[in-house]
Formats: sequence, C-alpha cells, structure tokens
Amino acid sequence: MSDQTNQQPPESISELDPGSWNPREILGDVELVRHIPLRALWLSFAALSIPVSAAMFFPAWASEDTGLLMWLTALVPAFLLTYYRGWQGASLALAMGMAALVLTQVALVLGGIKVHNWALLTGVVFVYLATSLGIGWVTELLHVERRRAERLALMDPLTGMPNRRHSVVFIEAAFAAAKRGIPFAVVLFDVDRFKAFNDTRGHLAGDEALKTIAEVLVGSTRKMNLTARWGGEEFLSMLSDTPVEGAKIFAERVLSEIHQAFPDGSLTLSAGVARFTEKMDTPTRLLAAADQAMYEAKAAGGDCVRVAGERA
Repeated sequence: MSDQTNQQPPESISELDPGSWNPREILGDVELVRHIPLRALWLSFAALSIPVSAAMFFPAWASEDTGLLMWLTALVPAFLLTYYRGWQGASLALAMGMAALVLTQVALVLGGIKVHNWALLTGVVFVYLATSLGIGWVTELLHVERRRAERLALMDPLTGMPNRRHSVVFIEAAFAAAKRGIPFAVVLFDVDRFKAFNDTRGHLAGDEALKTIAEVLVGSTRKMNLTARWGGEEFLSMLSDTPVEGAKIFAERVLSEIHQAFPDGSLTLSAGVARFTEKMDTPTRLLAAADQAMYEAKAAGGDCVRVAGERA
C-alpha cells in the first residue's frame, strides 16, 4: 500500500460528521505566539511599577541593599513577554526594564538620595539583562520548533503537499466566504486503478506515482487556492472565487497533464466537481456532492470529469 495519512479517511466523504469541522480543535492554539494577552502586559507593568514606586515613595529605603533587590521583580516581564513573542518579547521587556531604571534613578536624584551599593545595583542589572536574553533565546528556539511541528502537521509526509488537516482549515474559510456571495467550487480527484498499479509495479513505484500526481496538481493550482492530499489516492482541490465552469476546466486540464505525465496510460484520474449552493449548510454537503460526482466519473470508466447535478 502507498503511504497513508495519519488520520484515516471515512469510506465516503458523505460520512463526515458536520459537527467535526473545527479548525481550532484540529490545529490547536496556533495563534499563541502572535498575540500578547492584555493580562500579561498589565502584570508586566505592575511588576515594573514596584521598583519605580519604591524609589518615589521610599527613596531612602530604595537606595539601600534591600531596596535594590526590588529590581528582581523586573524579571516578571521578561518571563511573560518572551513566552508569547520570543526575541521580540525579550526586546520589549528589556526596553520596559531600562525605562523603569531611568525613572527610578530620576526619582532618586530628585529626592536627593544617593545609591550606596553600586556593585549590588550593577549585579541586579546584569542578572536582569542575562536572564532576559537567556530566556528570549530559549523561548525563540521553542517557538521555532513549534512552528516547524505545526507545518509538519499540515503537510503530507509522502508528497510534501498540504494534507487533510490543512484542507479543513482552508475549506472552512472558503465556505464562509461562499456564504457571503463569493463563488466556491471543489474538485475531488481519485487515481484510477491504483491498486492494480501498486500490485504490478510495487509500492515504491506507487509512491513515486503519487508524488508525480501531486506535482501536477500543485503546479496547476493558483496560489489563492489549495490542493491537498485528502487520503490514500484521493486529492482535493478547493477553488475559491471560481465558478463551476472554471472548476471543470481546471479538472480537465489536470487530467490532460496527467496523460503527459503517464504517457503509457498506466494511471489516469477521475474527477468530481461540485459548487457551493445556498442549500449547503456545511462543507460536508459540498464534499459529498463532489464525492458523488467523482464516483459517477469512475462508473463511466474513469479518466473523465463529472459535475454534480449535471447529466453527462
């Protein structure tokens, strides 16, 4: 058998549960590294306000050794902000810390208070800088690995093209746009006689054939659209802002390019085209229509395109 996706597809797309289309549940909170919650910012400002307030209201005590240790609260923004933004968070924390240091010194000068233990203050500042840079570096590495894992979760390991999970995210957005009046069509491709091809030529040849088909599909798809490996030898093209006539032309062009990729006719594709209609309340309905059209193409002998709702 050829390489399979981690999530096994149902026997028919029409068996999908409409309630299962939840991109956030599938992908997790991928937006975590992009936004800093207001609560984290307020906590950061509150932590920095401690040494500043101490210098303003208790200047004598703030200049002593014990008071200088209040600067350790400035580490709170470094930990909070770098957790969400990596190096950018560390830079923001350092800027905030330096601003607080300047305000504190101004308050001490205005209060006529001199810092007696400059060595301790220097040590506190050094610890602050080293800690901010250190956790910024570590957190950035974690964010890089996380983004890499997210990309891998959205890519098919065999063909390198988007996988089923990526399809779910894209089709949700395109389906919502279709409800606002933007044309949306999908094309479901299935490789004809792929099992026989695998049995006669071997699994490695089957995998290479899937890679070739993926290259043809990705190369034929506009950047604004998405073609993904739906599962096994099925591929799904999601064509936003595309009427059904354009989707049919796209499918026919793909079939023609597959003829060139496999001039011996060993592999062909069957394609089912479906367009969004107002009666479709979930993406499942749209995919079920494409699924049915694809099986009609197979019933007609394969290597052809059928459009849902149209007679051949």
